[in-house]
Amino acid sequence: MKYGVLIASVVVLVGGILYLIHHGAEPAGYRYFSGRTIQIPLTSRCSKSSFIR
Repeated sequence: MKYGVLIASVVVLVGGILYLIHHGAEPAGYRYFSGRTIQIPLTSRCSKSSFIR
């Protein structure tokens, strides 16, 4: 398991470096943001019922 975690961390590190090499200088596009509302009524009902008991 120790080697698996080490290999996974190296893969993430290399991927992050490659991403920054290709896209690190691009400006963030915060000017055009369109937010959306998310309706999750089932989850709120489930969480309320679990705390009421």
